[in-house]
Formats: sequence, structure tokens, C-alpha cells
Amino acid sequence: MAPPISTRYAILLDLLRSGPQRPKDLVGATELTLQGVAYQLKQLEAEGLVSSDADGRRLRLTPAGVDALHRHFLGLKAFVDLALTELMPVERCVALAAEDLGAGATVGLFMEEGRLVARMRVSPSEGRTASAANEGDLVIVRELTGVVDLQPATVHVVRLPAADRLPPAGKLASFVHRHVGHVQLLVTAGLEAERLVLAAELSPESVVRFAPAAVARHAAQLGVTVLVVASSETFDEVHRELSEPPTPTQGALEIRVHDLPER
Repeated sequence: MAPPISTRYAILLDLLRSGPQRPKDLVGATELTLQGVAYQLKQLEAEGLVSSDADGRRLRLTPAGVDALHRHFLGLKAFVDLALTELMPVERCVALAAEDLGAGATVGLFMEEGRLVARMRVSPSEGRTASAANEGDLVIVRELTGVVDLQPATVHVVRLPAADRLPPAGKLASFVHRHVGHVQLLVTAGLEAERLVLAAELSPESVVRFAPAAVARHAAQLGVTVLVVASSETFDEVHRELSEPPTPTQGALEIRVHDLPER
């Protein structure tokens, strides 16, 4: 039976397990013809993942091949873990009542400002309330069906000038108001970003200054519009982490970068 992985990784895995081999030795591991194995090996050798012995008869796995195999199976494991998590049956959840709800009412579930809320409206995900709840109360929803419709929000990143060329706090406030608009979460990266944001009085009570990229990604995946104010020293790292490809169960983020003018 053919292995449940792609042919190229089946070849790399067999070379890892058994050491250097001739092309004909790999036919059994792939169920390809000898010609098919030779073609795959030629491609792998061109990519630097396998190399030929001195006599050219046997091929061995290179360090780059080991690394590629490792990364492939780590990615495969992450995908399987996420898929299994998504497939786990959820029989009940806790939501915020967006209006007065009676016991046994059929409600729709919605993600609003990062919170799961229950409303008397049609939704891709529905259930029945376990008890009556007043608006603003927590309510247990049972007999769940469907999946909550969740659209990732935008992450706005304001890149600050160097520390010795920072503009007045008021300029940041007006810049954000003009170019970004309303945001639901404010995150800072770097000491000067934190101090400038606080001085600008954008939203002092909601400023997050730890793990900026991770917080921004998580919040945006929940539909929360995020503003990240990053110092010139932290911007590259924050932007790189925000730009990482989404996992199989996440949506792609929209990232908008704004450069704050110097003083």
C-alpha cells in the first residue's frame, strides 16, 4: 500500500530510516516505477535535499533534506491537531445575552467585539437557551448547530520615527483619527510607543503592551479592529510576526501600515 504522504516525503523518510539507497531500493517505499523514482530523486537532488555518493549509485539525505522533512511533519501535525479540534463536538457554550431571552429560546450566535453573543436572529450557528436571561447576562446555549460566522478584522500598524525625532503626542492623536479611525483595541510595541500613546490619550485604559503581535493577531481573528503603535526599532519584528501565514482554520489578516511623520 502506498504511504499516506506525498511521494517526495515518502522518499526522504525512507532515506532517513534506511540510510543511503539506490533508486531501485526506493520503488517499494513509493509504489512508483523505477523511472518515476529516478525523476523524483532528480528533483530532490536539484533542491539540495538528497545527494549522490561518490560512485553516483546511492543517494543519501542531506541536512537540508532532514530539515525539510522535519518542517513538513511539524506542519502536518499542526494541521491535524487543528482539524481535530474543529471536529470536536461542542454541545453547549456560554454567551452574552444581547437582549432579554426566554428559557428554551432559539438564538443565533455572533462574535461581536471579540465576545460571543446570543441574539434572537438567524445565524449560521444556532442553539437553545438553557434558562431565561436578561440583556447583558451570561446565558448557556445548548443543542448547538453550525459554526459561528467569523470574519477577521483589520490590523492597523503605525510606525513611529526614531526616538530622537518623535512628534508631539497631539500629532499622533490627529494622525490616528484621520488615517485609522475607530479601533477597538490599542497595542504598543516599544517604550517610546507606550509613552507617546499614553500622552496622546488615545485610549489609556485599553492599552496592551505585552506580546503585541500575538495579541493583535488573536484579537483580529475574533473580529476586533486593532491599532498597533510600534517604535522604529520594534516595527520589523512586529510586522514580520503579523504577516506570518494563517493556520488552516484561520482567515488571512488585512494589515495596513501607516508611517507617522517626524516632528
